[in-house]
Amino acid sequence: MQEKLRRLRQSDFLKNNAVFFFGTLMIAVFNYLYYPVISRLVSVSDFGEIQSTISIFMQLGIVLTAFGYVVINIINNTSKKSEEYALISALERRMLIISLVLFALLMILSVLFQDSFKFQSIVPLMLVGLLIIINIPSTSRTYILQGERRFLDISIAGVIFAAGKLVLTVGFIFILTNDVTASILGYIIAQLANLWYVSGKVGHEYPLHAIAKRSLVDGRRLSREMLYGFVVFMALSGLSLLYITDTIVARLFFDPETL
Repeated sequence: MQEKLRRLRQSDFLKNNAVFFFGTLMIAVFNYLYYPVISRLVSVSDFGEIQSTISIFMQLGIVLTAFGYVVINIINNTSKKSEEYALISALERRMLIISLVLFALLMILSVLFQDSFKFQSIVPLMLVGLLIIINIPSTSRTYILQGERRFLDISIAGVIFAAGKLVLTVGFIFILTNDVTASILGYIIAQLANLWYVSGKVGHEYPLHAIAKRSLVDGRRLSREMLYGFVVFMALSGLSLLYITDTIVARLFFDPETL
């Protein structure tokens, strides 16, 4: 019996899962507190607009989640570190291009979104596009840590972002006149803090300037990985739409003061 307990205490599997569980629990607590806290600081109309803006970010952010899954797949199925580095760097460059395209689309459609969703300003939508771009290097490095099973670092990074966006949003609400802009700025600064942390943890192997550095890569392998990411993206998009449809429909068909 004592031998079994000793083995359980020494089990890396249990240690990693325990760390990941408590880290995820802390992240969930801060995420849960976000809307109840913000709702007490802003008007009903602004709160509905904040929800809608974040819903748009979450929907666009599915691209980032699919990107992260591809990064993990590359790490788990590549034996040579140099090949892994080249594939992730090439993928990161392509994702940056996609994020710039999304940013341009948001700029073009921002006026339409403003009218349809009854937004007060297009500035928060522009900031959402910027947030997507910042998320590219942050997402790749977070999922690199996950692929390497560094669950403590992942948990700390998640807490930095979850707690940071809450504290910063509250602070910006008291400083700025536009509460919706304040909320997205809170997200952006928290994401930059997250990027600073995960970049330090992956070290010199994946520096930020690697995005601009071209290297030889297996084109067929990269195409397969991108196809895998597209399949994941389509599956996650369907699930996400089910979660955010109520918020989007409410903004489209109801007056802001009645939400």
